Amino acid sequence: MKKLISSIQLIRITVSLGLLSGCAARPLAPDGAYQNPVLYEMDNSITRTHEALQEFVNWEAEYRTTLAQWPEIRKIADTIVNEGPGYFQSANALRDVYAANPTGENKDKFDAALSILKQLSREAAKHLGAKKSVTTKKVSQAPLFHVPVPLEAGA
Repeated sequence: MKKLISSIQLIRITVSLGLLSGCAARPLAPDGAYQNPVLYEMDNSITRTHEALQEFVNWEAEYRTTLAQWPEIRKIADTIVNEGPGYFQSANALRDVYAANPTGENKDKFDAALSILKQLSREAAKHLGAKKSVTTKKVSQAPLFHVPVPLEAGA
């Protein structure tokens, strides 16, 4: 049962990362909040990245003592907590720039900001996957870092 819980955590992060790559693409409702599929993908990417990073930070905090033998895990979690909100603010601001002026250049700027968050997600998933067998309790769901800029559909 304990290994099952850790496996479920890994699956959740893997699914979140899969969604970042666009494997969950589906057509948008013509009368829905999103008239621009690029904005939908931007918002989806920001949300899924946040969920994956939140899962990792909660896992690291829950098992900090057990995971102390791998200082790189703490370092990644600290980076997410300390720098993540700024990265998310940048991604959200660049998403808004694209929404106001949907050019290829503005999309490229957003993609560059998102790539930093995706790299953090890949590192987090790598460590969670490699160390899942040493942790056995359910991960807390309380957020340990906060994205101060709310997402607004279709803006």
